[in-house]
Amino acid sequence: MIASKNTYNSTNILVSPTSRITMIKFKTVKLKNFLSVGDNPLTIYLDKSPTTLVSGKNGTGKTSIMTDSICFALFGKAFRNIKKQKLINSINQKDSVIELEFISGSDAYKIIRGQKPNLFEIYVNGNKLHENASVADSQSYLENHVLKFDYNVFSRLVVMSSMNYVPFLHLAPHERRKFVESILNLSVFSEMANIHKQNLAVLKDKLKSVDTEISTLESLIQTKNDFAAYIKNNSNKDLKDKFQQNVSNIERIREDLDSLRASLKDSDMKPMLASLKESQNTSRLNLSALEKSLHTNKLLRSEHAKKLAFIRDNCSCDKCQQTISEAHKTTMIADLEQEIAKYDNEISTVTDEFNDTTTKLSQIIADIKKHEECISVIEKQKLIKETELKQILAASKELMSKIAESTNDSDMQKLRAEIEILTDTLTTAQNNYEKLKLKNKISNIASDLLKDDGIKAEIIKQYIPVLVKYTNHYLSKMQLPLQFYMDELFNEQIITRYADEFEYNSLSAGERARVDIALNLAWIKTAKIKGGINTNLLVLDEIADNALDQTGSLAMFDIITNELGNEGMNVFIISHKANLEENVRSILSLEKVNGFTKIV
Repeated sequence: MIASKNTYNSTNILVSPTSRITMIKFKTVKLKNFLSVGDNPLTIYLDKSPTTLVSGKNGTGKTSIMTDSICFALFGKAFRNIKKQKLINSINQKDSVIELEFISGSDAYKIIRGQKPNLFEIYVNGNKLHENASVADSQSYLENHVLKFDYNVFSRLVVMSSMNYVPFLHLAPHERRKFVESILNLSVFSEMANIHKQNLAVLKDKLKSVDTEISTLESLIQTKNDFAAYIKNNSNKDLKDKFQQNVSNIERIREDLDSLRASLKDSDMKPMLASLKESQNTSRLNLSALEKSLHTNKLLRSEHAKKLAFIRDNCSCDKCQQTISEAHKTTMIADLEQEIAKYDNEISTVTDEFNDTTTKLSQIIADIKKHEECISVIEKQKLIKETELKQILAASKELMSKIAESTNDSDMQKLRAEIEILTDTLTTAQNNYEKLKLKNKISNIASDLLKDDGIKAEIIKQYIPVLVKYTNHYLSKMQLPLQFYMDELFNEQIITRYADEFEYNSLSAGERARVDIALNLAWIKTAKIKGGINTNLLVLDEIADNALDQTGSLAMFDIITNELGNEGMNVFIISHKANLEENVRSILSLEKVNGFTKIV
């Protein structure tokens, strides 16, 4: 318990210790004509206390001030699902402005964003950035170069709200991986992989094109050499004209082949096919996860149904054999019926999602077949042209044997000059081909490194033990006697002190809440250690009001005060639970006066 506390004001409040890790340190947020805040600006100091309880009756604007305003300043939208135009104060209806100040490294930033008139300005050390940049470009710069995180990460590591918070263990496998890659700054490898995949496709097309060019040049040189050998002493104008026609046909077919290759290269069929196959793999993974979830829920429902049947038919406990009172029996039946209904609902939801995913997968498979057929048609046309080319080359060689008339020296010199030019072109093409082969070899190595089981897997492998360590640390602090484990594919395992293995869904609501909170705090810790995502701000918006009992709540406050607070964190707790004042360093009390939110 913390003996002393302060009321929330700018002059009388405790200052948190400085973190040894460089972080984005949010300083203040200033609101004007935003939701329930009116013309008189309201300023919230975000870095003055390790722990602050945000109190007030329902509707006083606690969430508006602590989550929606900061989220709007950073990302141009409310944290909650509120239309942008509805964020303007409904009484004054104009001049809605949010000013957010923070420090990153040695630079001081200010973001000003508003409506009526529309505003979006970024200042660093007092200087306005990107005067003529578009809103989209400025937003991209803010997220990628200043914050180093997006809304999805913000909504999990900076703000945890009971209204839209989805625990990590509730996410689908691909959503878990996407979140982990964001936390560990691995998204850059995915972007690199996509770019590299496109470049590799272009490289392979070049290799194929140069290889075809070499084959054509070799055949043409051989044909002209044969022609030169035969026409050294003999010549026939008609046969020479026919041979020249064959050369023209060869050039025409080469152009047709180049056009077909360009058709494959310039169209989006191959990238779309690759994208469809990735979607196919993702859908199959989701189906697998959904099957597992459906199995688990059916198993748990069956267990509850068996227990319900036993209690209905018996008046004693199945474990201790003690007699159960009618009142207690009625309560147990009602609770079990409620749990069974919950599992029925979950089974129905998962079944619907499974059917939807199956339908989606079928459509993807049909689309893959369609694209493969289109590519196949072009490949067949290429094969026809290549066969025609071989036939003409063979006919040209046969034509040489029929030439009988001699040619003059000028014709021979012209032919030799053509052969020399073709030979130089062939040498250049061969050198280019060897360079492309080496580049392709290196690119294939890079492709393997950029796959999910390459560099990213090695980095994840390093940090999973860190995550598990801190999760179990926080579970211990929250007095939950469980051991949490997670593998590199983000599959969880929960073991009791008696070495019994539990499904996450088989835990009680309170136990799941502790696991979710412990895991999220561990992600925050892991992100700080990785050095990618590190802020002083954490807002808990009624995150523990419903699921945690008093013991769990006090344990969570102990973590917030004695660990996060000492690490330079500034935690704001929005809660309606009673008797929490003694567990925080400061209190931010809000009330509505004449329809406007005020700080008391």
